Amino acid sequence: MEKVILTQLTLPELQVLCQDSVRRELQNFFTDHRPVNLLESDQFTLPDGIRFLKDKGYPNVSKSTFYKLTSKNLIPYQTFGRKLIFKRSDLLAWAESQKKA
Repeated sequence: MEKVILTQLTLPELQVLCQDSVRRELQNFFTDHRPVNLLESDQFTLPDGIRFLKDKGYPNVSKSTFYKLTSKNLIPYQTFGRKLIFKRSDLLAWAESQKKA
């Protein structure tokens, strides 16, 4: 970003400068934080994993049920910090095994 001495700007020039800066930062934010396409993603957080299974036609599994399953190691998962991460292939395999059970 170029350096501008604010005291030399008129009020309208300052307003335009602020608007342009905010607009540019918002565009950068929304470009960097696009929604995850669940059908293309290989790993999911808990809410995305639940939504992925629901979109694939599996019965809706609640958040609390997922927590119980992970605490008993009945569903494959990994952790990233304090977040639960599920692999697409593991979720699908688990869901298929539940249909057969």
